[in-house]
Amino acid sequence: MRCGENNVTTDYKDLIKIEDLYHYSVNIRYDLDNTKKIKAFIPTPSNVNILKKLLLNTLKREDKKANVLIGPYGKGKSYILLVLLYILSPHRDLSILSDLKRKIKKIDSEVADLIDFIVSEEIRYLPVILNYNYRNPEQAFLVALKDAMERENLENLKFPTSFEMAIETIKKWKADYPEAYCKFESLLSEINFTVEDFIEELKSFNFEVYEYFTKLYSDITAGAQFNALLNDDFINTYRSFMYKLREEGIFDGIYVVFDEFSKFVEEEVRSDVGLQLKTIQDMAELVERDTERAIQFTCIMHKPFDHYLKEAKSVQIDLFRTVEGRFQEIYFISPAKEEYEVIGQVVRKDELKFNVLWENCGKEVTDLYFRVKDLFRHIYDEEGLKNLAKECFPFNPVSLFVLPRLCELVAQNERTLFTFLTSHERGGFLNFIEKRRNPNEGFLLNLDVLFDYFEISFRKEIFNKKVVDIYNKAQKSLALVEDENEKRIIKALAVIYIVDELERLEPKEELLLCSLEMSRETFERALEALLEKKVLIKRRSTQYIEFFLSSNGDLYERINFYKSAKGRDLKSGDVIGKIKGPSFIFPRKYNDEHEITRYFYKIFLEAHELERIDSYQDLWKTKLADGYIIHLLWQNEDEIQRSIEKVKRIDDERILLCVPKDSFDKLDEIKEYVAIQLLMNEAREGNNAGLLYDLELLLEDLENLIANYIDELFEYEQCSFYNHKGELLKIEDERDLNNVVNDICREVYKSTPIVPNEMVNKNNLTPQMQKALANAIKYLLEGKIDEIKGNKPEKTILKVAVVNKGLLDGFCKDAGLRKVLEAIDVFMNKASKEKTSFGEIYSVLQGKGYGMRKGIIPIYLAYKMRDLIEDMVFYFGSKEIDFDEQLFIKINEEPESYYLFCDSKSVEKKMYLKSLTNLFKDYMRDNEQNIYFKIYDAMRTWYISLPPFTQKTNAIEIIEEKLAQKTIRSFKREIANAEQNPFEFISKKLLSVLGCDTYSEAIVKIEKLKKAFDAHLELTVKEVIKNIKDILGFEQDLNILVGLKKWYFLLPKTVKEVFHGEPVNSFLKYIDEVSEKEEMKVVSDLSLILLGIDIAHWDDSSYGLFIERLKEVVNTLAENEKSENTFGFFKISFSEEDKEMGYKMLEKIPISETGKVLKTAIEELLVEFGAAIDEKEKLNILVDIIKERLN
Repeated sequence: MRCGENNVTTDYKDLIKIEDLYHYSVNIRYDLDNTKKIKAFIPTPSNVNILKKLLLNTLKREDKKANVLIGPYGKGKSYILLVLLYILSPHRDLSILSDLKRKIKKIDSEVADLIDFIVSEEIRYLPVILNYNYRNPEQAFLVALKDAMERENLENLKFPTSFEMAIETIKKWKADYPEAYCKFESLLSEINFTVEDFIEELKSFNFEVYEYFTKLYSDITAGAQFNALLNDDFINTYRSFMYKLREEGIFDGIYVVFDEFSKFVEEEVRSDVGLQLKTIQDMAELVERDTERAIQFTCIMHKPFDHYLKEAKSVQIDLFRTVEGRFQEIYFISPAKEEYEVIGQVVRKDELKFNVLWENCGKEVTDLYFRVKDLFRHIYDEEGLKNLAKECFPFNPVSLFVLPRLCELVAQNERTLFTFLTSHERGGFLNFIEKRRNPNEGFLLNLDVLFDYFEISFRKEIFNKKVVDIYNKAQKSLALVEDENEKRIIKALAVIYIVDELERLEPKEELLLCSLEMSRETFERALEALLEKKVLIKRRSTQYIEFFLSSNGDLYERINFYKSAKGRDLKSGDVIGKIKGPSFIFPRKYNDEHEITRYFYKIFLEAHELERIDSYQDLWKTKLADGYIIHLLWQNEDEIQRSIEKVKRIDDERILLCVPKDSFDKLDEIKEYVAIQLLMNEAREGNNAGLLYDLELLLEDLENLIANYIDELFEYEQCSFYNHKGELLKIEDERDLNNVVNDICREVYKSTPIVPNEMVNKNNLTPQMQKALANAIKYLLEGKIDEIKGNKPEKTILKVAVVNKGLLDGFCKDAGLRKVLEAIDVFMNKASKEKTSFGEIYSVLQGKGYGMRKGIIPIYLAYKMRDLIEDMVFYFGSKEIDFDEQLFIKINEEPESYYLFCDSKSVEKKMYLKSLTNLFKDYMRDNEQNIYFKIYDAMRTWYISLPPFTQKTNAIEIIEEKLAQKTIRSFKREIANAEQNPFEFISKKLLSVLGCDTYSEAIVKIEKLKKAFDAHLELTVKEVIKNIKDILGFEQDLNILVGLKKWYFLLPKTVKEVFHGEPVNSFLKYIDEVSEKEEMKVVSDLSLILLGIDIAHWDDSSYGLFIERLKEVVNTLAENEKSENTFGFFKISFSEEDKEMGYKMLEKIPISETGKVLKTAIEELLVEFGAAIDEKEKLNILVDIIKERLN
């Protein structure tokens, strides 16, 4: 681009100016009430928002806090406070304030209203500006207050301080005590101080000088102590003064500003203790406690507290955190758009001259902005970008984008946005304007110019190591070249990497070209030279240009040599796996259901590598996983079908094959990657840091290139997936693949116990969890689980893995875990016959069906072995080793190296006794008897507690064990015998009675017998209920009580009213009156009515008799319903207190001869008693008898 042809001026000094007011940065102390600065203030949404927050905080009476205003150098933080203090100043010019308010109102009318309120209420604050040039911050606070008083002519409000009392004492010595004064002068001369200088230091509130005065006072006055009788702690001073101000009605309070708070914080971080922070904390607390709006305190920082604390000691960090909590943090973050607008307003142009220039070159400049329009996306539309190009001329668009970001990153007091715009230094904006005369130099402020200006900041940066590293690379690169265009490329590249927004500001050729205003030919020639000199490198993976600085001229020759020599037996899959890192597919639904983290490993294999795999175990040994997705790196199409056939031969549903549409064509790059790694090893061994740096750069580029290629090669839509049968699966995205993996896990890992604790239910435990697991095993083996206190991890492990599973109750609730325990039994049975490797049980439990994690396996091994440890022998290889709970942790690490052997007979006997203990534990007493007595006593207690019916019956059958009635009767006879010898009964007689040769057989039969005996009465009741329902004719699915009530309800009223005799009357009465009862109790009650005994006391004949009696009742009721009475009925009713309580119908029947005898006997008996009982009482007796008989 060229500008200035056709006699158009290109001397920028004639048409571009910077407003004079911006030539100097704001200094709050010296610019207070500077109306020119107030007039020049440019309101933006960001700075107006900050002003609003500060004004609102100023007007608060409660919940008020000190402020810390945080923002980068050059943002205008001091400018905002200058405007704030002007608004609060008694010297404010209302016309200037009105103009300011008008500009602010366009952005936020509420802020304009706040200004109106402050003016109308005549709110005024005394500005106190701290100048941090003092070692003691208390001194800084007192000096600032003294300066403010002098500035506002408030000496009449002076308050006495110890410093002033000291000065008065010196003056009194001079006037009244010349001897003391001479001694004072003499002592000062010893430290090269004059009295006048000493007094000036006291006037400046120098605490060290004051302390020295108190020492001299003691020397001069023969040991007397100087006591000013004043409490002049600076906080009290401020508190007293701010209330005096309010009383006098001059000001509403004090507004304290600490403008260089960042410097103070930096010094405190470097100090050993940081005790000066207490001063800041005290002032902030004073602000918090103030409810009269009498004091405000705002500090200015360039970065948050955390930034400065990176190098602080722990004790300092605690102090800083305390101080930080006292402040309201206000962040000054302005959008880039505001920064561009400010630049446009500060850079003034002669409109007439500039328009002529713009006519000549505006299109080229605008085109350049559009070439890099992505830098300004979401900020400007097409029209806005055109205006930006014109308003911000002569900025290159890349320079414009970078400048605010660079200022935020590395700017300091002497290097900010405004100092750049007003600087005549090398690289400064005005320097560029003054030098730009030759059209051939280009006409835009390009990116390399910013490097020149901010170079001093790059060099001095102490907090950002990355900036320093990039600057150093740039400097070394510049030292290697002489061509100016090459230097400009290096500078521009350095600025791009320092700003570090590579997603938008990509260091590619096109962006560099746009940022430098070179012709394409010149740029490409210069860049090619830098690449050839190995000063820069162009990454193949991203096309990024980077610093290289290689001094190894033969580097590529050496890489090619290693590619040829070492690349023959290459495993491309391993290399890709290393580059990509571990990659998995998680069956999320299965994992959620089973509370475990299963995963399928993604592996990369060439066809010849796949051919070497013969089983699932070959993969499992190298990459532990629950399944594998083999990503095939094929190079000719024949390999695809061979690989599918290979997977079919392996025939394991946990293996899937992923075949990409395109062949693998990065073998050469894989060889280069391996070659570079080999050279890096040599460089490390030879301590060749320069070569290592070059190789790391090349390796990173190659890694990115290969990783991106693999991602594209194996995109889902580009791949076909096959299962172990060679069937093509419908997988179009990761969700489909996840569903397939879910289905595989549900099918393959059916018997996985659910252990909801991911800290232990995994393969690799942390040292802390290994310790917790060992402790858990110890508690389990000692039977002391209940003794674990608190919420220790071992308690949690045992709770989820043992207690919640019901293992301590003798029955495992988890079906999968039951199979696991059976598998451990098989392993232990084998170990009772021969020395057996733990690798066998681990292989089973970690394999198909179970897929258990190693972390949880020791718990279940310990559970099964807990009573047999004494009879077990453990080996490491061929050597016997002692047992402790840590042994299970060691076994877990390498199970194939550890072996187990146990004495089969003693183990079987112990398991038998343990099983009996568990079986009868509810009947076992807690006493000191030996185990045989305890088991025998528990068995007898159990048997005696059985219902008499169960003890007497001969009808119990145990078909699955083929136990004859003779055997069952013998078992009952022996267990009922109270004179047994417990040891002989348990060890021998039970086996003999049950016809067993081994304890294992015996315990199985005893379990079946106990189960059958325990269930006998319940089963009988169920059978009785079934028959009752059949006989009474109601539905089998009805509750017995509901069914009886329904049956009774359906009986004819006449049947229910008629007296039927026993047991029919009692049967009907019970059904009518019975309320909620368990089915067992209902049947037992019916048995009492029909048989006179409850069901627990039946014998084998009772069942049939009960059914017979029930049928008789039903038949009686049916006959009475059908019968036709020829004699009629007696209606017998009962009443109390004139209220009828009920009645019964008694059928009239002829009286038999025997009945006549009974009647005569009763009559004779009544006559016999004669007058001893009157007739009325006799009738009452007869009525009571009738009532009892009817009921």
